[in-house]
Amino acid sequence: MTGSKDMNKQTRTRSGGLSRRGVATLALAGLPALGGCALFRGLRKPPPKYSLMPATEFLPNLPRVNWQLEVRPVASVLALDTVLVALRRKSQYRIDYIKNMTWSERAPRMIQMLAVETLENSGLIKAVGHEDSGFNADIMVQLDMRSFTADITEDDRRFVELSIAGRLIEMERVGVIAQRTFGGRQPYVGKKAEPVLDAFQAVTTNFLKELVAWIAVTASTYRKIDPIDEFAAPPPEPTPAPAGPPASAP
Repeated sequence: MTGSKDMNKQTRTRSGGLSRRGVATLALAGLPALGGCALFRGLRKPPPKYSLMPATEFLPNLPRVNWQLEVRPVASVLALDTVLVALRRKSQYRIDYIKNMTWSERAPRMIQMLAVETLENSGLIKAVGHEDSGFNADIMVQLDMRSFTADITEDDRRFVELSIAGRLIEMERVGVIAQRTFGGRQPYVGKKAEPVLDAFQAVTTNFLKELVAWIAVTASTYRKIDPIDEFAAPPPEPTPAPAGPPASAP
């Protein structure tokens, strides 16, 4: 009893309140009484992750290409380089993000891998890969993501917009073979996730199908030219033929 009274005296200040040591002692003493649920009750459930699917149907009679193709990492502005689903609400200058909805990976990376898988599904290219596939590509495609957003206008029209620029580059010459901008819009209705996802899937599928057709036709009609050796000596000028004897008068 004497020891208990002494400890109580030590934990109280002269003014009658608890000292810092006393508060810490009481706080630690109360921790075992808290259950596991109480400790994590304040944590929020992470938002669900969504992914899109590659294209599996293509235009008929597309040519086959006997080249190896590398799909480069997709470039984009920082506002789109995220797992968050971008939203433009009543202004083309401001980008927000849809609550409780995220992509399974960053949007540019998702588009890159969908392009690789779609080109493989087409069976038109000799070999398809990305920067870590470990083969020497003959040509590469560089994609620039300019828009990949759900849009809501002032009059409450809702649609998903996609705009991606593409360049085909020959690796040997490091020269641009062709370039094109792909774009599309798909309307949706409501505020739930499923209609928005269906609209994103529709514009992405159309883009992937057009990308396959563009690459196949462009690469198959491009004639590969050997690079010019800038340091090679110029060819010798032809030696004029020796003059013959003068013709005799008749």
